[in-house]
Amino acid sequence: MGRHLRFPDLPRTRRSLRALALAATFAAVDPPAAIADRGIEAPTLVVDANRTEGSGSGVDHLVVFGGRVLFAGRDMAHGWELWASDGTTSGTGQVVDVRPGPVGSSPSNLVVAAGFAFFTADDGIHGVELWRTDGTPEGTSLVADVRPGAGASVPERLAWSAKAGLLFFRADDGEHGVEPWCSDGTPGGTRLVADVAPGAGGSYPDDLVDVDGHLFFDAFDPLHGTELRTTDGTAAGTTLVADLRPGSDATWTSSLVAFRGELFFVADHPELGVEMFRVSRADGRVVPLRDIAPGASSSHPAMPVVVDDLLYFVASDGEHGAELWRTDGSAAGTRMVVDLFPGPSPGALHDLVRVGRSLFFIGDEGRHGRELWRTDGTALGTVRVKDINPERCSAELEDLVAVGGRVFFQARDKGPVKPGEELWTSDGTEAGTFQVKDVHPGTAGSHPRDMVDFGGTLLFTAIDDRHGRELWRSDGTEAGTTLVRDVFDGSAGSLGGGGLLPIRRGVAFVPRESPTLPRRLWTSDGTTEATAAVEATSSLEGVETWRMAELRGALLLWGDDGVHGTELWRTDGTVNGTRLVRDVEPGPGSAHPGTFAVAGDTLFFAPTVGRRNEIWKTDGTEEGTVRVTEIGPGSPTSFLESFVAVGRRLFFVATEPVHGRELWTSDGTAAGTHLVRDLFPGPDPYGSEISAMVGIGNRLYFAASDGVHGTELWTSDGTAAGTRLVRDLRPGPDPSRPYFYPGWSLGPLLLFLADDGEHGYEPWRSDGTSAGTFPLGRPATGRLRPGSTDQFATVGRHAYFPANDGEHGTELWRTDGTAAGTQLVADVVPGPTGSNPVSLLAAGRRLVFAATDESHGTEPWSTDGTAAGTALVGDVQPGPGGSMPRELRFSAGRVFMIADDGLSGPELWQVAVEDPSPGLFGVRGRGGEGGVPTRGPTPRHPGARSE
Repeated sequence: MGRHLRFPDLPRTRRSLRALALAATFAAVDPPAAIADRGIEAPTLVVDANRTEGSGSGVDHLVVFGGRVLFAGRDMAHGWELWASDGTTSGTGQVVDVRPGPVGSSPSNLVVAAGFAFFTADDGIHGVELWRTDGTPEGTSLVADVRPGAGASVPERLAWSAKAGLLFFRADDGEHGVEPWCSDGTPGGTRLVADVAPGAGGSYPDDLVDVDGHLFFDAFDPLHGTELRTTDGTAAGTTLVADLRPGSDATWTSSLVAFRGELFFVADHPELGVEMFRVSRADGRVVPLRDIAPGASSSHPAMPVVVDDLLYFVASDGEHGAELWRTDGSAAGTRMVVDLFPGPSPGALHDLVRVGRSLFFIGDEGRHGRELWRTDGTALGTVRVKDINPERCSAELEDLVAVGGRVFFQARDKGPVKPGEELWTSDGTEAGTFQVKDVHPGTAGSHPRDMVDFGGTLLFTAIDDRHGRELWRSDGTEAGTTLVRDVFDGSAGSLGGGGLLPIRRGVAFVPRESPTLPRRLWTSDGTTEATAAVEATSSLEGVETWRMAELRGALLLWGDDGVHGTELWRTDGTVNGTRLVRDVEPGPGSAHPGTFAVAGDTLFFAPTVGRRNEIWKTDGTEEGTVRVTEIGPGSPTSFLESFVAVGRRLFFVATEPVHGRELWTSDGTAAGTHLVRDLFPGPDPYGSEISAMVGIGNRLYFAASDGVHGTELWTSDGTAAGTRLVRDLRPGPDPSRPYFYPGWSLGPLLLFLADDGEHGYEPWRSDGTSAGTFPLGRPATGRLRPGSTDQFATVGRHAYFPANDGEHGTELWRTDGTAAGTQLVADVVPGPTGSNPVSLLAAGRRLVFAATDESHGTEPWSTDGTAAGTALVGDVQPGPGGSMPRELRFSAGRVFMIADDGLSGPELWQVAVEDPSPGLFGVRGRGGEGGVPTRGPTPRHPGARSE
């Protein structure tokens, strides 16, 4: 299994303080007897994997203000508070301690406007509210307590309108739901703009953009769905711009940008698909810019950037893939700049940044990987600046930012020892493109981010081998790139990035042990003695738990040893038992796993070889790792996604030239791998719009459209005859868009969310028949929204989910599969505020989850399904700060989680559960979640057609 690390002793004073604080922590938790009565023990820290002094992460949210940079800074004494820097060590310090003590106020959403910097913070009295500062302690104050008392209004999407003299934002006052608000910076001048969706449900305004004194945004109301609106800051002046998709179905606008005095935006139009539109300055009408992908197909424009008199963006015309386009605001003046990756494959463009009169971006033309490019708006003037990482390897560029006449970014070149990501700069020429400084030498990299232009000097955060993530500055030279100040000298924790994989013996995870050590795979059974690194994985790079699966008593993982690229490895926890399974893409090239799932004793995966995804399988041996078959023989491209195992059979979505994007299945043989049914007949590349899949018993349920019914609930047994529409939940061509969640079922009954067009998203059940598919009552009409997979769980004969009935706030509910048996479990925070339960986990006969109350913050809770049996498990971080437990996983009778006690940073904790039910700790690889959404609604295929 590997040896335990020997951690260096902490200084005596720090050790003493830590011991006293830990003692206070456990003294504050409920007595063990009381917790044992609830069938669950107190949480305990398993291992503090990162105890390196000076490994803090004390800087975030940089914004330039009044000759200084304001940011959220963290130290041991004050927690996260508002800091400022003029770029020197002596000129860097805390502005104000909004929330005295070590918890901190967590400032965020910093926006500079009208001589002030506005931000959101929690002073421990008013909840998260709007604040402003002039950069001095006495000039920092609460703007308004939008939601009076300790309840938080959580202002977000802050946008300043200079002509109107108002700061617009969205907030929840506890009465109207999340609605648009505005403020002139004073308590009396802070008001609700309009109750767009009357009642407590809220309209959830988003994408706030100012165009000449008028604020544009998208918001929801029950009559029109989510559509584009505008406001001048008054209720009377808040109007619907256009109902592009008439009725309650949403248009889903995005990418709002001001250009030539007009608003340009992307919307999903019922006839034109997802295209770019503009709001005419002359008459306020919405006009399509150009139907780039003709008809109902979609070009999916994205990442708009204005350079002088041109607007650049990325779009696909259906022939060339996602490539760079430009427009002067007219249909005739809208054209593709260059086909970077010739043919239908996308050029993988992102990070479009203006530098002077040029546009810089990151792109991949299919030969050199992701590298730096620039353009003057013409095909001949679009050139790769430099091949930073030759040998067909991507330089992994990220985070382009313009400073003066140069662009700064993070990248990784190809040296004798594979280096990590460091700070680079470019003036647009090959000779003028170079690494600024190797801040963190070796393979780890300094991972620069949060980069801002500070009067021609770059300020950014980076990690070195002594200080962790701190504030740095650079003038573009090695000598001029220096640490500004070591803000936080404590531990940042080892698991800030998360990732716990349940295995038969406990969990597997990849902590950050120190800034100087490579990341290794660890395993734990919940005891400190048996929690250790798998030493043989020390030489592998890119190892992450989300790319692992347990198979036949071993872990299969993808990693890069610096010789073979990213390939499939196997480990049983020993040096001799850790080896490369097969070099699927021979040489230094990588066969990234793509989507994967375990079906029986076989792992199916979809590596990218050349420009094709293909279906492979493995039993963990070299000879047993083979390609199953070729999908779309003869085609230069293929795309596989959404692997879901149903018993020993695999279901997946494949895109190929004959049938487009449709449902396929495989039993692991070439003959047993075939199209299930062409629901949207013909070669349409968008196919049947399969958006989610889940297996229940021996059947697959999925959401798809046959072109007649919209996206509805379907089921399949793997044959064409056994693949059928279950029920048209929203009759006609409009979609109900079902959403499924792994583990959210009741025996043979499927539980899911769907929108029947009248009540919004609500919980439904189905036994696979039309008559047996119906809603489970309406505890939360219009208030349920598809969310992350960990908000739904099943324990015994009840399924649990969070909902808001308009009276109790968002609390925990349960259902037995009947309307009468769908009811509130407990009102943890009485009244309309709600405890906002998340991370629901079935643990034996109990449900464990994270919930928030005013006394404890966000901490672990458990329930037996009754109000009396619902209680706090333990106050890991005493007081209202909260330990923010996440990544809850159940294995071997223990609940594992990542939590922060305020001393160790995010680390591995565990809770022993009494009388665990057998068979509940066998999640065998997170890849098996396949087509189920993990963070909100499932992203569409790059070329998805609109409904």
